[in-house]
Amino acid sequence: MEQPTVVRARWLSNGDIQPVIMEAINDLYAELSPKNPKVITMEDLEATLRGEHTVVGSFEDGKLVSMGTVIVPIQRKLTHTVAFIDDLVTLQPYLRHGHGRRVMEMLIGRATSFGIREIHLTSNDSREAAHALYKSLGFVPRPTNKFILTLPR
Repeated sequence: MEQPTVVRARWLSNGDIQPVIMEAINDLYAELSPKNPKVITMEDLEATLRGEHTVVGSFEDGKLVSMGTVIVPIQRKLTHTVAFIDDLVTLQPYLRHGHGRRVMEMLIGRATSFGIREIHLTSNDSREAAHALYKSLGFVPRPTNKFILTLPR
């Protein structure tokens, strides 16, 4: 009988700015955009962690296999504040192990702790598994492929 996957997700911090993590982050971005992968530098990650971004990484056997970011607050409206989740990605061999769900739960929790009432994200049409995850978490698709989660008061 196969052992269940142990999902260990945590907030990334300045202590994570090291070559092995940077290589894993760039592997994740290559998975997210294979035709035009972004190259993330140590300086990029450092600047992101200093700003309004919160980065969550999920690890399996000590390897970073999934990550996502939440930007809080991204937009203030008269009636509420909106956050934006960006760059959720899991390496192909680790799909359906619970990493993406755990990262999303932590990102949603972070937004909720700031009193955010609405979370936006966008996703490429081809990412059907990601869309199923977003819907299972309560996000509602919009015709623009923008998903919005309205949080309770």
